Amino acid sequence: MSAIFRWTTGFASRIDAMVRQIENHDALVSAAIRDAKEARARAKVQLKRVRQDGRRMQQRRAELEQSETLWRERAQRVAASDEERGIECVRRMKRAAHERTALGDQVEEHARIEAQLGRDIGRIDQRIEQLVQQRNLLRTRQSRAEALAAAQREDGCRISEVEDVLERWEIKVSRNETDVDCDLDEQDDLEIELGGEEERAALLEELRALARSDDASAERDAS
Repeated sequence: MSAIFRWTTGFASRIDAMVRQIENHDALVSAAIRDAKEARARAKVQLKRVRQDGRRMQQRRAELEQSETLWRERAQRVAASDEERGIECVRRMKRAAHERTALGDQVEEHARIEAQLGRDIGRIDQRIEQLVQQRNLLRTRQSRAEALAAAQREDGCRISEVEDVLERWEIKVSRNETDVDCDLDEQDDLEIELGGEEERAALLEELRALARSDDASAERDAS
């Protein structure tokens, strides 16, 4: 019984020491949770046995109380008629009373241990719940961090790809603009050249028309 008590009272401190050594890694925390659950299962088995023992002790104490009462009544009944039998009844009465008293002390100690064991199991349950909550929270945070990191990497790749596309696009547009400018320049030179020729031809035609007009005037004056 004392070994069970020492084991249960020391379990919570062992869990605390173990948790302090655990890093924030899923596998280690999950292993700690499994160990705690196994310890809780063993403690519950021990508690069940302790309670069964307690019930048997309570039953035995009740039987001793009845026996003590019975031998007291017998002693009182035969005291006047048979002194020796009365003495024996008193002897058995005192034996039952002594055993009942000793058993009563054991029952009280047993009840204290049972209550302590129940409280230890309750603390184990609380610690398991805390570990599970912390593990789940860290899992969520880790998943979110990994998702964000992956998204950033993907976005970074996409941005880089888009920048490359834009750069290639700009190069192509610039090349097209240069080609168009060259074509426009060639067209302008041709237009200037042709325009000059056309203007000269028009001026020459006008000059010739003036010359013909002047010759016609001179012929009219001569006649």
